[in-house]
Amino acid sequence: MAMTQRQKALSTLAVVASLAAALGSYAWFGVYKRGIAEKKATDAKNTLFGFKTADVKKVVVKVDEPNKQATTTIERDGKDWKITAPIQARAEDLSVNALVDKIAGLKRLRAIDGVTDLSEYGLTKPRIAITVTLASGGTDELDVGDDNPYDNTLFVKTAGGVSVCEGALKYPLDKDLFDLRDKRVFPFEDDAVSQLDVVGPKFSYSLARKSASDWSILAPIQEKADAQKAEQLSSSLRNLRATRFASEQASTDDLEHFGLNHPTYTANVTLGKDSAQKTLAIADVKEGGVEHVYVKSPTDAWIAEVPTSIVKDLDVTTMDLRDKTVLAFAEKDATGLSFAVGGKAFGVDRHREATDGGFAPDDWKIASGCPGAGRAAKRWKCASLLSTLQNLKGSSIVSERATSDELSGWGLSPPAKTVKVLGAGGKTLAELLVGKTDGGKIHVKSATSPRVFEVESYRLSQLPSDEVDLEEAPQANKAPVTAKR
Repeated sequence: MAMTQRQKALSTLAVVASLAAALGSYAWFGVYKRGIAEKKATDAKNTLFGFKTADVKKVVVKVDEPNKQATTTIERDGKDWKITAPIQARAEDLSVNALVDKIAGLKRLRAIDGVTDLSEYGLTKPRIAITVTLASGGTDELDVGDDNPYDNTLFVKTAGGVSVCEGALKYPLDKDLFDLRDKRVFPFEDDAVSQLDVVGPKFSYSLARKSASDWSILAPIQEKADAQKAEQLSSSLRNLRATRFASEQASTDDLEHFGLNHPTYTANVTLGKDSAQKTLAIADVKEGGVEHVYVKSPTDAWIAEVPTSIVKDLDVTTMDLRDKTVLAFAEKDATGLSFAVGGKAFGVDRHREATDGGFAPDDWKIASGCPGAGRAAKRWKCASLLSTLQNLKGSSIVSERATSDELSGWGLSPPAKTVKVLGAGGKTLAELLVGKTDGGKIHVKSATSPRVFEVESYRLSQLPSDEVDLEEAPQANKAPVTAKR
């Protein structure tokens, strides 16, 4: 029976579809998959070593360059690395791992066959020679020779002969003792600190830590501490790194020469549940009119030079250490803000909608009783004001218990502006009294505390003068766009 036109068309489509499927399968299995296999084979052929990073237990790095001659031996110490020659010291794991990873995955760009004179490639006396000892007991060696100026590549030699590798190879490999050494001079885990004590030439202090956001001053006064400042002090000590090691085996003469027989500062941290102690002596000395800072731990033989900034970090006052948070309230409990400026009262209400993941972005509206009540307020501005109030800190405490004359002089009796943070049922969670601006400073206080703070005036520059400052401007009606013919 003759095929209809529709049947012929469907038959043609079926043939085309089958052909397309066949071509697709050929492209995948015959071309793409074969390409992957060829690439893997090429990579395997060009990979210079057959070991993995985890197989390496020892590395000897010999550098022989004009400004750098050293031989350093590094060995695995559990999960970490340690230097075993020419000194015993902690290794810098990041640098050692980068070096080992680079060698383990090293691929050549091309091989150079028939080499008879290694000097042509700078490989008679290589500038970098690295010997790797594996856990199995076997060894592999990599020699790094001259740069190839024509294409910025590098000549290297392995047991398999001379090859050309990428020029960037030399940077993770060109490491001397100082490069491979752990340069932390006072290592400890930040979250393990329970107490920090610093003895200085003019001022000594002691801080206790319950959490990153909860520090207290133990001496010279007993008071809540500025958590940010306390964390900064702890971090400065923990991250302190040597710029050089001035002496590996400090003698009595060395201690005197580097000022460590009478240190400028002594820092002590108490760590962990067992209250382990770590101590660092810090000496600030002048040599030829230039400031240098040297440090030494009683558990280490070396003396290290460190950046001079540590002295500035430790040189604080009681005022620096005190908590100068102006208002205390939980941001999540706030339901609105109320303002009083020049006899005008206005405010905004916060509307929060719970979702499965927490809360949707807040809606803010002009509060009832205000002109424009119920209209949308600027979300970004209201959220920013709430954050500013919660995080407001004084630059200094100017009075613990101000007199009436002092309050009047600072523009706080009566205040120039008043801001209330409202909670459920209109309850006042916190109230800020804002005085007059004097230069770049402004005086503020909490309504529930006699303490007066001085803050930078820019921190309160967003405080509104009326509800218009808070109201979201209505969207202008746009005329429909008519397409041109």
